[in-house]
Amino acid sequence: MSAGEVDLLTAMIAEGALALVLFYSLLARRKITVGRRTADILLILLSAASIFAYVDFGRLRMGPRDNPHDFFHYYVGAKYSPELGYTNLYRCTLVADMEANEAFKRPTSIRNLEDYHYESVSRVLSNAGQYKALFEPARWDEFCVDVEHFRSLLPHSRWNRLFKDKGYNATPVWNMVGRFLTNRAPTDSELAMALLVALDPALVVVMLLFVARAFGWRAALFALIFHTTNFMMSFLAIKASFLRLDWVTLMVISVCLLKLRHYKSAGMALAYAAAVRIFPLIFAFGLGVRCVSHLIRTRTIHRGHLGFFVLFLLVILVLVGAAALDHGGVGSWNDFYDKITMHNDDVHSFRVGFKYVFLMTYGRDHEPWSTFAADVQNTFKDRRVVWWTILGAVLIISAYVVRNLEDYEAVAFGAVPTFFLVAPTYYYYVYLLIPLFLFLPKLAQLDRALGLVGMFAFSIAAFILSQFFHLDLSLTFLLSCMMLALVLYMTVVALRCDPHLQHGVAALGRSLRARPRRWVAVAVLVAGVSGGLILRSVFRVGPVHHSKTSVLMLTLCTVRADHLGCYGYERDVSPNIDRLAADGFRFQRVLAQAPWTRSGVAAIITGMYPRSLNIEDPENQENYRKLHDDFTTMAEVMHEYGCYTIGVTANPNTNAVFGFDQGYDHYDDPGALWQDGYGRKNIWSSADVNRRFLSHLDTLADGTRFFAHLVYIDAHSPLIHKLEVDKDDNFTLPPRSERKRVDTYDLQISHLDENIGLLRAELARRGYGEDLLIVINADHGEAFQERHPMDQGHSRRVYNSTIWVPWILHHPKLGRTLSTFDGMVEQIDMLPTLLDLLGIPPSSASRGKSALAGASRVSVLTDQDAAEEVAWSVVRTQFRGADKAAVVTPEHKLILNFDWQVEADWTRQGKKGPYHHPPEFELYAYWDDWLEQDNRYAQDAELAATLRGYYETWKRDYPPLVELDEIRVTDKDIARSKEQLRNIGYAGDDDENVDTEDADRTDPAGDAVEAPKSNS
Repeated sequence: MSAGEVDLLTAMIAEGALALVLFYSLLARRKITVGRRTADILLILLSAASIFAYVDFGRLRMGPRDNPHDFFHYYVGAKYSPELGYTNLYRCTLVADMEANEAFKRPTSIRNLEDYHYESVSRVLSNAGQYKALFEPARWDEFCVDVEHFRSLLPHSRWNRLFKDKGYNATPVWNMVGRFLTNRAPTDSELAMALLVALDPALVVVMLLFVARAFGWRAALFALIFHTTNFMMSFLAIKASFLRLDWVTLMVISVCLLKLRHYKSAGMALAYAAAVRIFPLIFAFGLGVRCVSHLIRTRTIHRGHLGFFVLFLLVILVLVGAAALDHGGVGSWNDFYDKITMHNDDVHSFRVGFKYVFLMTYGRDHEPWSTFAADVQNTFKDRRVVWWTILGAVLIISAYVVRNLEDYEAVAFGAVPTFFLVAPTYYYYVYLLIPLFLFLPKLAQLDRALGLVGMFAFSIAAFILSQFFHLDLSLTFLLSCMMLALVLYMTVVALRCDPHLQHGVAALGRSLRARPRRWVAVAVLVAGVSGGLILRSVFRVGPVHHSKTSVLMLTLCTVRADHLGCYGYERDVSPNIDRLAADGFRFQRVLAQAPWTRSGVAAIITGMYPRSLNIEDPENQENYRKLHDDFTTMAEVMHEYGCYTIGVTANPNTNAVFGFDQGYDHYDDPGALWQDGYGRKNIWSSADVNRRFLSHLDTLADGTRFFAHLVYIDAHSPLIHKLEVDKDDNFTLPPRSERKRVDTYDLQISHLDENIGLLRAELARRGYGEDLLIVINADHGEAFQERHPMDQGHSRRVYNSTIWVPWILHHPKLGRTLSTFDGMVEQIDMLPTLLDLLGIPPSSASRGKSALAGASRVSVLTDQDAAEEVAWSVVRTQFRGADKAAVVTPEHKLILNFDWQVEADWTRQGKKGPYHHPPEFELYAYWDDWLEQDNRYAQDAELAATLRGYYETWKRDYPPLVELDEIRVTDKDIARSKEQLRNIGYAGDDDENVDTEDADRTDPAGDAVEAPKSNS
């Protein structure tokens, strides 16, 4: 059963409960007994079904293996809290992991829990002794065992992402309780771990027994249904761990005890909830107001209130003191205060509360998350006076309205000031169980019944919205708006209990009855304006905003744009790609950020310049650098968006060893396949890549939303050096070797295009035709002696033949008014555009060292006049002795040959360099002189100087963001990859760009190499 089906069934149970609420309310108001037995039977059946909803209808086994991420934080964080404190959880875990798994591919940086920035793994490991010294030797050994247990439960990618979370934030009281339990539940005992998980369901059962005792069995069953169908309860973050629900169950028990007039016990229960989660303190506000109000009216203290608050304060003092003694002093509370203050000040996309409505966080533009967060914090400071004025008014109104509520209702009403005062993470809204009891016990009153209907409708609406919106700013903003509506309604219900206001309410009712059309018009106008603003803010992010959208990104290695029909090529080599472009959207002038694979693909999937990634190495011609883990990839963002992520690459430059597997649930690369030679059977053609992708897709449930990145290598230059053209093909074979090479190149593109068409048909057959976004791009182009006999291949040159690449978007529901954009764009624009198109805020894409360097280009899909093209861009290559850059504007292009002197020396010595001797600077009319034949540098020195200034600005604005020792591939991995890269011309002494007249060269095994045919 898929997650979407689970959500649908859960929402259906909530809908059934909503209907029963209305039916019970009708029976109570009309005092009808007929039908009650039927309603009772349906209620029992629904409550039984809701138990299955609690465990996601069998998808959740309720064990630590279901939620190892949260279980790790709470188990390890509590058990070793005296040693770890609140800041050393990830550091010590990393050191322990290193001791047990030295060869394991771990992240290059982890979250620094002291300031939420990142620190390098090498720095942490250099201080390993310092962190081990926090433990006694035996305790360290036990810690290592526990770390190894949780590491074994998580795949490598998720284990590495664990180090990027924001730590462990439970209070010292929870630490004390959790440490007592975890020290008696070893990780190697399945029974002990299962018992820990069973604590929360057991507390829920106890809670329901109290509800039944206080409000009746029907109320208990409604509470069970609401709890299990509450949207906030549907996430693993609040289930399948231990003691995640202790505070909320104790709060409900406190409400029940107040109803039963057991004030002292109620105070003790609420005190424990406040001691382990802090914000439940706010729920005591209403009862405190009633206590003061009673004192003012009668000059006496209500004995029940006095007992409640005496025991409430006493229990808190005892728990706080016990926790301090357990942790060796009050220092643990100081540390907790510092940690939780930083945590609350941090802006997060998963939080729900009035603060995020107040700041209108939906309205963010697609700037980096760090910039957005800083803007929100600055805005909050600027509006601080307004903020405190609103909070003051809320507290005054709340104090006024709770005077006329019953004691248990006053506690339930605490949800109103809580919503305004704090903005906890979404799953803490399981506390909606508390305000449930403002409505549930009095269904005979229509306003209470409608309130309960609204609470069930809240969850139903949230489940529906979650099918259209990723759980991020858009959805949490909508949840905050719905919560605002709920607490306002609660305030209205409480106001109706005030006898002085009942006359005003009656007068309003008479006015409504007397002039219904006027009031209906006003209500429609207000609802339309406010609803329109909210919908516009959420839906404005992109034309393909749908949760069912899967993404297929096809990177065509070495395919230059002008060899595709949709970009004007005269040969009919790409009919399938051309058809996608005709039915989709094509960017006409797309610049590669570098003329070789690893840099180009890295720019595509991170939205950042290769210079910032520091992925090129001018000192090492083999370029054995990898993608740093701190730079969030497209796959990681799509994984967070809810897609199953699949990567298949035929190019070893994007192997996992170079860090390109980040964020994938499944990643397939050539591995060691090419180590033993370059025979035909070891080459992954586009058909092979497709077959591997489809075979894995078939293991998933039908309709699973996916993000797939397929990297094809069919047209790569060493292949076309060594491959024969099929003599039966329609392509002609002129006698010149280079012409033959172009023919082979076109033939390989033709085979590639054919397999793209077959792949699209297969995906449509599997049901992905209507909700599939196809992205076609390339890493770089290829030169065919356009400028000079030695100008061929790629990697070492930045001429147009190697940096003009295709970029095509296709989706049946794009809803565009244009089909092309002629302005200049870059590879770094691809990630932000994809996120914008799907309606995904780029918050996830800006975690790590820096934010996105590119900009969204979605506006060009609908309004070209509103789109700005790139003012200028830089292409850079530092590869095997080459050191070049190009500054490109829409009109001009300046090439800076930093290696010109080296090549001049080669020429003077009669040596055969990689290509002809270039001048130090070259200046061309970018688009008008596409073949770059007329160097205008001497004639236009002033323009050249301006463009050189652009380059210096670019170098200053985009420095390398990681150190070399953090991204250099190990010697062991180099040995594994060296032969693979040599075979495609990226390593060793072979020169991939030196032409040969021998079109029938053999592979190292001595067998002639033929073109891999399409497997159609």
